[in-house]
Amino acid sequence: MRKSGVCVLFCLVLTILPVPGISSDVSEREEALIYSILAFNGRDYTKTFCREESRNIYLIAESDNYVILRKTLVYFWPLSGKWLTDTDILNVPFEGILEIWKGKKMIREIDLTQYALYSVEDEYEMSWRISVGSEAETVVREYRDSVESYRQALAEYEYKKAVIENTKREIAEKIARAQEDSEEAEEILDQLNELSPGEPPEEPDDYVMPPVRTVTGYHINLPSGEYRLRFRTSEGLIMQGSEKNLKVYSAETLLSAGFEIIPGDKWTSPVESNSPYSVIYVNGETDLYIQGFRQTAYNDFFHEKTVNSSGMGNPGLSRPVRVQQIPGLLLEIEKDGSPPDMIREQPFRVEQTEGGEYGYTIESAGQEEPNIIAFPIPLEPGDRAVTIRLKDKDGRSLKGGVRKIRVVTPSRRYHFLLIPAAVPLGIWGLVMVRRKIKRKDEWGLSKIP
Repeated sequence: MRKSGVCVLFCLVLTILPVPGISSDVSEREEALIYSILAFNGRDYTKTFCREESRNIYLIAESDNYVILRKTLVYFWPLSGKWLTDTDILNVPFEGILEIWKGKKMIREIDLTQYALYSVEDEYEMSWRISVGSEAETVVREYRDSVESYRQALAEYEYKKAVIENTKREIAEKIARAQEDSEEAEEILDQLNELSPGEPPEEPDDYVMPPVRTVTGYHINLPSGEYRLRFRTSEGLIMQGSEKNLKVYSAETLLSAGFEIIPGDKWTSPVESNSPYSVIYVNGETDLYIQGFRQTAYNDFFHEKTVNSSGMGNPGLSRPVRVQQIPGLLLEIEKDGSPPDMIREQPFRVEQTEGGEYGYTIESAGQEEPNIIAFPIPLEPGDRAVTIRLKDKDGRSLKGGVRKIRVVTPSRRYHFLLIPAAVPLGIWGLVMVRRKIKRKDEWGLSKIP
C-alpha cells in the first residue's frame, strides 16, 4: 500500500516539474519592425520577411519583387527552425516612400502600389502571374463577378430542380389515380420524362490560385548590384530601423535543360537530374517517363537568403532551380549497338489500381485530360546503357540535354561476397574451439594425483 502511494506521488511530481528536452522552447512574441517580402525565387514567388536585426535583403535581378514595412510580432518556432510572424495580433503597415540608394546617390523613389498574385494552368504545368495597379483591380473584379454569376446560376438551378421534384411527385399521384385509363397514364409519363432542370452550371476554372484580392506593396525590379533601401514617412522623416542593404544578384549559369525522371511504380516520387555529368541508374524492372525542363542556377547562399532570410546557404555552391517544362520537345534514344530513335512526348493519365492493394498505373490518356505529358522510355531486359538527348522541334540539341541511363541488374554471384566475411569468422571459430579444448586438457591434468 505504501509503495503504491509513493509511485502515485512520484508520477505527480513528474507531471508538475519540467523535463529537460521536452519543452518546445518557443520564444516569446516580440514587437518588431520588419519588411514583409514577396520574392521571386526563379520559378514562382516566396513569402518571407526581413527581421529588424537582419541587415541584408537578397533579391533576384530583373524580376518583380514586392516589399512593405510593417510593425508586427515575431517569434522563433523550434520545430521548423524558422522565425515566424503573428500578424493576427499586431499588423501595422506603413505608407510612405521607399528610397533606393546606390552608393551616395538616390536612384529611385518608389510609391505604394496595388498588385494581385495568381496562377493559371498552362499546357504543361501551373505558372504564376502578377497584375499591377488598375490591371490588378480589373483581374480581381472580373474574378469576383464570375464567382457571383456562378452562385446565382447555381441557385437558379437548385430552385428549378426543387420545383421539378415537387412536380414529379404531383404527377406520380396523377398516375396512381389514372391507372385504369392507360392512355391518360401514358400522356402523364411523357410529361414526366420531359421535365429536367438542365445541366448544372460549371464552376469558374480560369485560375489554379485565383486573384481573391489586391495587396499593397513597393515594387522592386533592379539590375544586379549592391544597393541600400530606407523608408521615408509622409512627413518626410526616415524611419529608424528601416535602412537595409539590398543585394540584387543574377543567375550564375544561363538556362539549360534538366530532366525529371518518373518511375512507373513511384510516380509520386520523381527524381530530378540537373547536371549533364550525372548518370541515371535504374533496375530495368519498371517503365520510365522523362520530362525535360528549363533550369538555371543561383548562388546557394544568396538564393537561400531570398526564400528564407534567416536560413543559411553555402556561398561556394550553386543551386539549380527548375523554371518550367519545355513544350514541343523531341527525345533521341540511343542504345548500344542500335541506331538512334526519335520519339515525341505523349499525354498520360495516372489510374488507381483496383482491388485491396493500393497502387497506381500510368496509361495513355487518349481523349481524356492528361495528368502528365512525358517521354516513355522503352527499356528491355538486355539493355545495359542508354543515351538520351533532348532536341527542340527543329532537331537541334539543347544545352545540357544529354543523359546516360545505366540498367543495373542484381548480381547472380552475390554468395561469393560472403567469403571475405566467412574467413575471419571461421578463424575466430577455430580459435575458440582450440581454447576450449586446451582448457579441458588443463582441467583433466589437474585432477591426476
